[in-house]
Amino acid sequence: MIDFADIPSLVSDDFGTSSTLGFQVVQIDVDLAYTIRKLHNYIKRRYRGSDCTREDADAVAALCIHILEFYGFSDAAEDIRERERLEQEQKRREVERKGRQRRAQELSRRLSAGGYHSLGLREDGTVVGWGSNSYGECTAPAGKFVAVAAGRYRSLGLREDGTVVGWGVAS
Repeated sequence: MIDFADIPSLVSDDFGTSSTLGFQVVQIDVDLAYTIRKLHNYIKRRYRGSDCTREDADAVAALCIHILEFYGFSDAAEDIRERERLEQEQKRREVERKGRQRRAQELSRRLSAGGYHSLGLREDGTVVGWGSNSYGECTAPAGKFVAVAAGRYRSLGLREDGTVVGWGVAS
């Protein structure tokens, strides 16, 4: 639950008064829009990551928007909504970026291209090789691996127990 006693008197600086809820509006003008924006930003920063529920912080933030709209500051309310939409979009993009990065890391661990051959790691942990096999670089030993690497004429595999196995030239 939000403890309104934690909210600094944001309006008292602008209007010279405060109440137990942190503010009391005694003058309605452009300063109100500025003050409500300050309150909205404070709530978003203060309660992010605290024991306050997301719903409580969102409810108070929505209250700020409604106050702005009620007193005719629809542009200020729309600015806040747009900023929140952009913040959510940025978070969504960050989640997508991390997902792509994780998939790329998994793919790089499961595939490797060498000089004249390539290796792939199947879901069951076995290795499949294709391309030039002049020195046995595509013919992996039996067993399960967690990662593979292909060189020019040689290949390496990391087993589940942490041992590294090589095959091909100078294996």
